[in-house]
Amino acid sequence: MEWAFLNDKIKSKINGWKKRKISFTGRATLIRSVLLSIPIYHLSFSKFPKCVVDEIQSYFSKFLWGGGLEDRKIHWVKWDDLCVGYGLGGLNFKNLNWFNTTLMAKWIWRFLVDKHLLWAKAVRACHGEFVWENGGLDDTNGKITQIGWWKIVLGISRGDDGKWLRDNVEVVLGEGDSLSFWHDWWIGEGKLSEKFPRLFRISNNKHGTVKSMGIWVEGTWRWNLEWSREPRGREHDQIQSLISIINCCVLRVDKRDGWSWKASSNGVFSIKSAYEAIS
Repeated sequence: MEWAFLNDKIKSKINGWKKRKISFTGRATLIRSVLLSIPIYHLSFSKFPKCVVDEIQSYFSKFLWGGGLEDRKIHWVKWDDLCVGYGLGGLNFKNLNWFNTTLMAKWIWRFLVDKHLLWAKAVRACHGEFVWENGGLDDTNGKITQIGWWKIVLGISRGDDGKWLRDNVEVVLGEGDSLSFWHDWWIGEGKLSEKFPRLFRISNNKHGTVKSMGIWVEGTWRWNLEWSREPRGREHDQIQSLISIINCCVLRVDKRDGWSWKASSNGVFSIKSAYEAIS
């Protein structure tokens, strides 16, 4: 992607203000309300290279401390230190690296909660089905074959840089009819197929939903796991461990499966709560 046009827009704005007598407080306000709004659309769709972010933030800093891009003024405080809250001695500016990541992370959240939307269906048609696990959003075949924009989006949830996101996304179990018992990360630390590989191999329903693994009996949920052969040896102990884990969950007949964002009080993803979580 060509970034020069964004730099030109920002520089044009700053040069237009240079001749005006704008106070330090006024320049800070213009950075938040005007300059930051220029790249915000592109920050929502593209992962900016660090060098581009650093260059844009250098324009912000030069304008804040000097008023113009050519003025050589002392920058009394580093830009990163100005990006912390007022209570911590900063000016509450946005760190563009973090802001870019949180805006891109919203696509992960929307893909999880809005599976019925056309764009999400198009992604699945092009790249296959995906499940949420302790390593982030991953395809069901375990192959990193995605290319282009979607591969960049997936990278937001993976690795050490994606830990903040994974720590705040939580499955909310309802009827259990849209969550894979073995393949989705719906309970505990990771997928049950990885935690109990021997039991997964002898399962009679490897691709069944959580709901398909039990029945309601007089208003009480009871697990009904079926095996392709009689369990033997240590498999009996593993079955007991599995049962003790899943017995902690209660299915609800009146509620659909969903997702919760732990960083907000209402459980819904927001840019504000995501930015606070990453910072």
